[in-house]
Amino acid sequence: DDYEEKYYAENQKKDFLNVTENGKKVNKTFPGAAILYLPAFVIGHSLALITGQEADGYSIIYQYAFDFGYWLYLLIGAIFYLKIFRLLKFKESHIQFSLVILIVGTNIFFYSVVDQSVTHIFNFCLINAFIYHALMYREFSKMKHIYYGLALLVLIGITRPTNVLVLLLLLIFIPKLKFYKTLLLDLMKPKNMVITFGIVALIGCIPFLLWQWQTGNWVVYSYGDEGFDFSSPEIFNFLWSYTKGWFVYTPAALIILVVGLYYKFKDNVFQSSLMVVFYAISIFVFSSWWCWYYGAGMGQRVMIDYYLLIGLLLLFTLQQAGTILK
Repeated sequence: DDYEEKYYAENQKKDFLNVTENGKKVNKTFPGAAILYLPAFVIGHSLALITGQEADGYSIIYQYAFDFGYWLYLLIGAIFYLKIFRLLKFKESHIQFSLVILIVGTNIFFYSVVDQSVTHIFNFCLINAFIYHALMYREFSKMKHIYYGLALLVLIGITRPTNVLVLLLLLIFIPKLKFYKTLLLDLMKPKNMVITFGIVALIGCIPFLLWQWQTGNWVVYSYGDEGFDFSSPEIFNFLWSYTKGWFVYTPAALIILVVGLYYKFKDNVFQSSLMVVFYAISIFVFSSWWCWYYGAGMGQRVMIDYYLLIGLLLLFTLQQAGTILK
């Protein structure tokens, strides 16, 4: 509280602690973001100590370190984006053009320049890396890519649990049953099972250990009264409201979805149907959250996590559409 009063005005303070039934305080948010913040924090803390600035986690040098760390995750996400679509044999000029559209033509721009505290650029990076390693395993059958992918999947889960939807995204990018049969057979080998369990346990135990440390309970619903209301999703507002509507503040997404799905249905009904199901489920889930607009900002930030799919549809449009439409 002393640090908050020193650095922030009264209306800027945010309290992310909730009180549990046994009277203990618990950090509301999942710990994945803190893990991803850690490298920038360590650099900022070291620089603060070296330069004689206040090493309190709040002084300006930490803010700069955090900003550059955040942009680094955006860069890494962009690099994996390029790698994925090169693996999928799209035209290089189309890949680079689509990446520019995503970064400066959607709300990625706002959430990488103005509101950098949210997890969605991190998720964009992690999900792109996860899909890349899955594709690399499909290409070369090397278990190291599965281990990297598993580590990323668990980290995605403890950063934002609703991003378990990434498994449906994987089905879209690799819609072949043979891939999953081969994957299952490889994972069932004794050595691979031990390593898999170790990776999942090592990263997946973090929230449980923190809950136990903070409250004495192994499992805690840390969001208190906040939750989902699946009986009353705010789908129209989520998409079209002036408050935070996705298509209002990111019209490029609407154009790409409509045109891209049109061409994709003509090419592959099964894969395009998976895309429709993915968006139907994700929009239903996200619009059912008690705060469907997810606080202040510009556009639906929760959709940034899966902009890899918007990129795929844009690339397919560029590949299929005539010159005039392009």
